[in-house]
Amino acid sequence: MTTRWLPLVFCAALATPAAAQTARYVLKGDSVAVYNLVGELRVEPGTGSDVAVQVTRGGADAARLDVQSGPLRGRETLRIIYPEDVISLPDWGRGWNTTLRVRDDGTFGDNGNWRREGREVRITGRGPGMEAYADLRVSVPAGKGVALHVGVGKVFVTNVDGAIQVQVASSDVSVERTRGTLKIDTGSGDIDVHEASGDVSLESGSGDITASGLHGGRLKLDTGSGNVTLTGAEATGLKVNTGSGDVTVTGAKGEELKLGGRDAQGPAHDQRRSGAGHGKRGHRPRRADDPSAAAAGGSRQRNDRGRAGAALDRNRVR
Repeated sequence: MTTRWLPLVFCAALATPAAAQTARYVLKGDSVAVYNLVGELRVEPGTGSDVAVQVTRGGADAARLDVQSGPLRGRETLRIIYPEDVISLPDWGRGWNTTLRVRDDGTFGDNGNWRREGREVRITGRGPGMEAYADLRVSVPAGKGVALHVGVGKVFVTNVDGAIQVQVASSDVSVERTRGTLKIDTGSGDIDVHEASGDVSLESGSGDITASGLHGGRLKLDTGSGNVTLTGAEATGLKVNTGSGDVTVTGAKGEELKLGGRDAQGPAHDQRRSGAGHGKRGHRPRRADDPSAAAAGGSRQRNDRGRAGAALDRNRVR
């Protein structure tokens, strides 16, 4: 599955200077968190000792967005507060309809918990609702830990050295040239990672995972529904799995390699598998235009982790 859901007209809308309202915030401490329901997120290297966040608000109701920052649950946070329960952006396209729960303090999605705490918020491309979004540019000094939570939008991480965690409900994530710990978890959306050093965990409930040039102690690539393609990896432990889709691994080196729940031992492996492996468990928001959304009642459902799926129909070692 390849998700191409962000129309050009939406990209143009995000860049409209007339609607832009920009402000800069500083988050102190070694570990910080950022929460934003709707918009584009760009993460880049920073200077100095603090994480800096540039917030650009847009849309007809941009002035109604409230940006809050300060300590919360033991770390500094920045939260974009959307005061309405329906966020409507017609320029995105009429097929959009993502629902998740948001706490009163603007936080959501911690540890993959999208649907259990807080009020229900719907993000849609049709009908009445609050027309607002916020684009964020996060500058991360070397060695910092940052947890980034996004509802719907687009995420880019480039040239960052630190402990980076990205959790999104429905968004594609693109990563290039990172050092340190990298953890990405999407409910629905593709993940593309190129050149990452350190422990890496990439998980998608519904979407393709494409990665190359990974080097670390532990590497994990797991999608509930989608293809996984890995080119060039070196690690002590490497686990690659899909609940439904193809797994292609080329040029992997390490002491232990697991594909689709089956072990393959040796210093180097080039393998391809197709079929159902061990799925992922949980409930995630997904878009109305996802072909399986109707059956899932508007949210993705993962298979039980650890339960054997259907037998692989191909097992070819090159």
